[in-house]
Amino acid sequence: MVRPRVLHGAAAENANDLATLERIPGCCGVKLFMGASTGNLLVADDANIKQVVALAVSQSTRKTDRE
Repeated sequence: MVRPRVLHGAAAENANDLATLERIPGCCGVKLFMGASTGNLLVADDANIKQVVALAVSQSTRKTDRE
């Protein structure tokens, strides 16, 4: 059986909602783009990166992409 899962994209605009988003059934974690990205998913400055990491609940599902 396949159980599809999704990653929620972290952004400065949704950082305060990440703990709630991460608990939605079917979500397997939060994806933080620290390199190139499209739209508003790039989290480039240290203050927002620290905020996203601090507010993400699941330590084991954190994944970061770098250029």
